[in-house]
Amino acid sequence: MGYSRAAIVGSTGLVGGELLSILEDRAYRLDEVRLFASDRSEGAEQTYRGRRIRVCPVERFDPAGIDVAFFMAGADVSREYVPLARQAGVLSIDNSSAFRMDPGVPLVVPEVNPRATAGHRGLIANPNCTVIQLLAAVYPIHRLSPIRRLVVATYQSMSGAGREALEDLLTETRGCLEGMSSAVAFNLWPGIDRCLEDGYFYEEEKIIEETRKILGSGDLTVSATAVRVPVRRGHSIAVYLETDEEVGLDEAARALREAPGVLFEEDRTDLQALSPVAVAGSDPVRVGRLRRDRFSERGLLLWVVADNVRKGAALNAVQIAELVFGE
Repeated sequence: MGYSRAAIVGSTGLVGGELLSILEDRAYRLDEVRLFASDRSEGAEQTYRGRRIRVCPVERFDPAGIDVAFFMAGADVSREYVPLARQAGVLSIDNSSAFRMDPGVPLVVPEVNPRATAGHRGLIANPNCTVIQLLAAVYPIHRLSPIRRLVVATYQSMSGAGREALEDLLTETRGCLEGMSSAVAFNLWPGIDRCLEDGYFYEEEKIIEETRKILGSGDLTVSATAVRVPVRRGHSIAVYLETDEEVGLDEAARALREAPGVLFEEDRTDLQALSPVAVAGSDPVRVGRLRRDRFSERGLLLWVVADNVRKGAALNAVQIAELVFGE
């Protein structure tokens, strides 16, 4: 089983480059890899298993003969080219927000709802990066007793805004240390993406609605505050949750220890282990600082951190493909 021919649309971006690296690291080999990006990357080359592969303009995307197409570019690109792949009978795994809330498109975190892939019609959506790590962390507790309320504050790194934002952080940090003014270095922004009419930002809307869809719980109460922080790579989330019935701390800790894709940090005082720097470049979602809310028997608090480029995007997409085709 498995797949042997793949395309990556948006291959030169942070997520696309990470996905190519992950494909190279996995146990199987691909016979063919086609790479596509914007006109700015035309003529560039990327390496897969020692082979130099030329990057083609996305306008030349041709799905004929491939098994799976990973769309790691923006929503506009996905809306234009995903239909071409579907018409050709090629599975599309889309990392953008274009199709996530379409009721006919599965939205999948493999550790949470792997069976949803069975109903795909040529397209599976990769969730928002924070939603992936959030649900990988809280789903083990949700299985013990259904979560009825989630309150989250996300602290999202600059890499989540793309390569240019990450470069701005590095450039302006150097300048700031040399006495120049900066709006990026040593600063944070309590809102991500556009502001909606009710005062929520679109990033918060995605967290709320995608969480409810993946858990299949339209009446789940979710509150979110999304913050951009001057961290290079790795998103962090402060989580408060309430369950239908009381879940003991020992029981919750055991569930987290046994959860796939989760690394539970036992030492509540080892804050370095729960920092974005500690998870950059690694696969697991780290969970720690598990404690009971002092004012609710059914309330638990925890801290979640993961590499947003890797598990929050590229790795999750590859895992989806492995669910469909087999490892």
